[in-house]
Order: sequence, then structure tokens, then C-alpha cells
Amino acid sequence: TDPWHRAADRDPDLEQPGIDRIFASGLTFGQPVMLATGLLYDTPANIRSELRYLAPRHYRVGRVELGEEPDGQYASAADYGALYLSVFDRVKGILPRAQIGGPSLQSASTDTWMQPGAPHAWDGWLVRYLRQRGRLRAMQFVSFEFYPFDNTCGDVSAKLIRQSVLLDNAWSRLNADGWPEEVPRIISEYGFSAFSGRVESEIPSALLMADIVGQWLTMGGSAAYMFGYPPARPANQQLKCAGYGNMMTFLADRRGQASQPMPSFFAARLLTRAWTQTGRAPHRGIGASV
Repeated sequence: TDPWHRAADRDPDLEQPGIDRIFASGLTFGQPVMLATGLLYDTPANIRSELRYLAPRHYRVGRVELGEEPDGQYASAADYGALYLSVFDRVKGILPRAQIGGPSLQSASTDTWMQPGAPHAWDGWLVRYLRQRGRLRAMQFVSFEFYPFDNTCGDVSAKLIRQSVLLDNAWSRLNADGWPEEVPRIISEYGFSAFSGRVESEIPSALLMADIVGQWLTMGGSAAYMFGYPPARPANQQLKCAGYGNMMTFLADRRGQASQPMPSFFAARLLTRAWTQTGRAPHRGIGASV
């Protein structure tokens, strides 16, 4: 399913829809999308080909993310920065209306414990590399993933309360690492945990979604993308005490099709149909805390 896998690694039970199908499906609601591309595990030629494929079709692409969690792959921030600038210069004119950015950080607070002698903060290292070359503006947005809890066992209510502090910390870390506040900040994926568990299929998943989206937009974030659109089945990836669940809007039936809507579906509907309105009219957020 990924370009660096061998033929023997192909998974016939996993679907990855093509670009045309995504745009034809209505999933975008006519709004510009953020398109993810490979960087560490792909080639500049492939990225150029992907964008050149899109250009004559006039699909609405607002942002192109050059990412792949480089901090979580233990890549050097300087190596990533050099590769980013090289690819940026090769593709920046293909979709002239789209911003280009990244790095799709695995976490906003990644430290370089496994790279002795490197700057402590991975993201700060990247900012320093770009600034020293006068190219910080080439990162036209900064993106990271937000899965606040590795361990989903224990007091879930306490975790939900703590999530607000963790998201505040993520914003502060981006500031401390040197990203200018005028650079758009995007949560490219969010969910309760990167590991499956019961809380992701129950009411806490809905509460988490509402809190992350509301808090992030109030703080000044530009966008937040939920992870877990497709139908799925409950799973347990890590701890027995976590139980069985998954990030999903629908429970999948035996054919993999959507059956029962899950709490995250109703939360998404509330966010997009009740608390906000479709279309392009401006919305005003009012900060509140409990």
C-alpha cells in the first residue's frame, strides 16, 4: 500500500481510493483539500507527476503537504530540510494557488534523544536550518499529528480534561521552536490515541473531537483533520485493559461497508451542521472554559 513496500507486502484487503475517486465522491464538499505527498520514502519525480496530474483537472487543492512524520522516522531535521527545499523549488509553480508545507510531525514535541549531539528539539532544529538559509518562508504552513494518549486505560474523564492542557502545550512548543505565528498551523490528523481502544468507539471520542476542534480554532489554528473516516472494526493493538474499539465514523459490516454510525459521526455532524454552517459565510468563535 506504500511505494517503498515490496510486492510481497501488498495487502489485498486494504483499500486506498485514488485521487479522482476522492474528488468525485463529494467528500470534499467543493472545498479546497490538503493533499499529502511522499517525501522521505518517495522521489521528487513522483511528487511532480502527482501534482502535474492534478493541474489540468482543476481540482481544488489548497495545500500540498510534504511530510511523512520525519521526526518519528528518526530522520535528521537538517536532512529533511534540505530535501524539503529541493522538492519545494521543483514543484512550487505546478499548482500556483496551493500553499506548500509540512512536515506532518508525528508530534509537536518530538525530542532528539536518539541523535546525540543534535539540537534537543527536532522542530527547532528544522526552523534553525531553514532560517540560516533564509528559507523559513518556504514552509508555507506547519503541520503535526495530535494523538494525546498512548495509553487509553485508566480514568478517561481525567484524560479528557488533560487533553486541553496538552493541546495548549503543543501550541506553546511551536512558538518555542521558532515558528512565526503568521505561518498557518494545521493538525493533519487527530484522535484519542494512535492505538486502538474502547474509548475511541464511545462517547469520549465525540467529546474529544468537539474539544480539539473548538480549542484549536479558538487558539488561532487554521485547520484540524479528523482521522478515521472509513468504516472500521473494533481492535486492540496494545494493552488488554484498553478493550476493543477504533477511530471510525461507522462500524463496518462483514463486507466492509458502513453500518452503525458511531459517536464520532454524530460529533462531526454537530460540528458541521449545527455549531457551524455550510458555505463561505464567516463564523465567530467565543472562547470559553469550564
